[in-house]
Amino acid sequence: MKAKSTKAKKEATAPAGLQSQLPAMDDKALANLSANARRLESSGSAAQREAATALLPAIDAELSARRATAAAALDAAKIARRERLAAGRARKTKPAAVKAS
Repeated sequence: MKAKSTKAKKEATAPAGLQSQLPAMDDKALANLSANARRLESSGSAAQREAATALLPAIDAELSARRATAAAALDAAKIARRERLAAGRARKTKPAAVKAS
């Protein structure tokens, strides 16, 4: 009996332990964890379903935060590129203005 209670304790604390590790996971590992949690949520044992259900909101929040960060970085890169191109165009037009004087 004691082994079962220890196992149950480990399963009950697993989502909390994993939640603290989510920010350190790379994107591929996080996507894999999400897929596994979704699979276990629908076809795992009762303890697995409970753990997956508890963990999925944290996984989804982390994935959303990463998507938002990536989108912001992409937007910043696009703006920086536009500014570089505009500066290059401005340099090209200055010599023409000097020649006209």
